[in-house]
Amino acid sequence: MHKPFYIYCVHAMSGLKGEEVETYYKKAKTDLDAMGYYTMHPMCAKSELKGNKFAPKAGESSSPIVSAHGITRRDHWMVRKADIVFADLSKAKSKSTGSIAEISVAYTHGKHTIGVMEKGNIHEHAFMSEQFDIIFETYAEAMNYLKKLIAGEY
Repeated sequence: MHKPFYIYCVHAMSGLKGEEVETYYKKAKTDLDAMGYYTMHPMCAKSELKGNKFAPKAGESSSPIVSAHGITRRDHWMVRKADIVFADLSKAKSKSTGSIAEISVAYTHGKHTIGVMEKGNIHEHAFMSEQFDIIFETYAEAMNYLKKLIAGEY
């Protein structure tokens, strides 16, 4: 049996409600786990966020687990641990500083980076294009690639 690939999911959260973020990551984790990946994402072990104040711009929190420092260090650790970083920036409502930072960390550490951005995406920029190994326009296209990749079809 082969060692599972660790995959870290990135998704723009800016402008989304908490339920939308949770729903997205739950679906992505279900899809990737079913393929055989060990899936990590920024919402892992963040039940502390419910009922606690958190303002990412100010770095304020009523819990050290979800403090700006705690979140940044833990999410960057997961990126470094991952074999693959899957960043779905499709339909982003505004630029996501956290997503951009995670993608930069992935690139710097030589991770296989898979992006999803439709044409005209708010994140379109030379740095983003160069930091992704492959960019797909849809989630479905990226999932098809990741399914074939883990199955050894590439």
